[in-house]
Amino acid sequence: MHIRFPRLLLTSLLTGAGLLALATAKTPSSDAPVSKTPARHLLDALGDPAPAATSNDGDAPAPVPAPVIRSRYGKLELANWPSLISSGVHRRVEWIWPVAEAMGARIDIQEEGRVVLLTSQERQSKVRRRASAIRRTVAAFDQLLPWTAPTHVPTEAEHQVQAERLVFSNPEPVIIIACDDEDFELVQKALAELQSQPERLDPYGSDDLDLLVSVFVEEPKDVTRWNSGNALTHHLTRVLLAERFGRLPEWFCEGLACHMEKELTGHLSALPHRPRELERTTADGWDRELKARYNKDKQQPVSMVALARFRCLAWEETTLSEATGLIAFLAEHHTEELAPFTANLAMKVDIVCNGVSTDGSVNPLEGTYLTQTIQAELLAKHFGPRVLDECARSFRSGGRYRAPRH
Repeated sequence: MHIRFPRLLLTSLLTGAGLLALATAKTPSSDAPVSKTPARHLLDALGDPAPAATSNDGDAPAPVPAPVIRSRYGKLELANWPSLISSGVHRRVEWIWPVAEAMGARIDIQEEGRVVLLTSQERQSKVRRRASAIRRTVAAFDQLLPWTAPTHVPTEAEHQVQAERLVFSNPEPVIIIACDDEDFELVQKALAELQSQPERLDPYGSDDLDLLVSVFVEEPKDVTRWNSGNALTHHLTRVLLAERFGRLPEWFCEGLACHMEKELTGHLSALPHRPRELERTTADGWDRELKARYNKDKQQPVSMVALARFRCLAWEETTLSEATGLIAFLAEHHTEELAPFTANLAMKVDIVCNGVSTDGSVNPLEGTYLTQTIQAELLAKHFGPRVLDECARSFRSGGRYRAPRH
């Protein structure tokens, strides 16, 4: 026998049950202890499988055991240890939320959790355009520089330095876009309060906050021919490079970022501190400058000394265009070797940065400076002994020189 309930009575019963479930459910309150830190929520959103491990004070996550690292990154072999290193990653994740709150920003997780985008609350269409630019940049970067394990096997002393620094990392890049100068000031203030003020933070972009973080103003004052799409491509390229390979010489980072910017947008956006030859509205502007300069001296090679000493915001007129041209030359003529070269170059930098020379002895050098000799040897090993001469020939011919295969 079937019992038919009146529809109104059945609806009332279901509504009452739902209200009872909501009333008895455990809901967070301002007085109740918070079970997850803001960083934990973000890591959950990024798809991190590991449970949160916190230190005694509960502020910063503690290193996660090796089995958890293996579950995400694979075996802990000597060949892939650089990919597990991330400078200040826990500190970086912890300040994402307060910075977003300070600037009234929304947090967008892009490319299946690979990129974290902090941007001021604006029209939804603009966010979609940014997502499209991020998607194009990530796809082009992955095609040009797929992950490759370095072929250099660390010595016991080199590996010991890395083993002491091995912590669980979540190396998703973070892009902070300040809508205008007022937003940028809010970001500065929030970072200062969190004691995360970088050495250099300027409205046109900074990568010194963390290797995996970039901050720039979308609409800076008193800057002509500015294109925020170019800036996004440029800065995202740098943090993707840090995500995949770690710390690299400045000439390589900036040269690759300019190359990607030019390839994806068709031109290089003008910046106050860029050399004049890069402030062209056409994609071949810097090609013409290089051709004219190198044709003045038929014997002039590409100077590895100048490239090795390259420093951002301290550029000479010629160095950035040469770095961009060299990357473009390698990308066109030596595509398959570019990723292995990048991996080995990053490993050399990481070893030197941590006070160990390539032979395992103590090295007092710090920072991203590698001698021009080491970098020239790596270039010759991967691209041939005359690669810098071939690149100079390419400059003189306006890019029409065809390099021989090695």
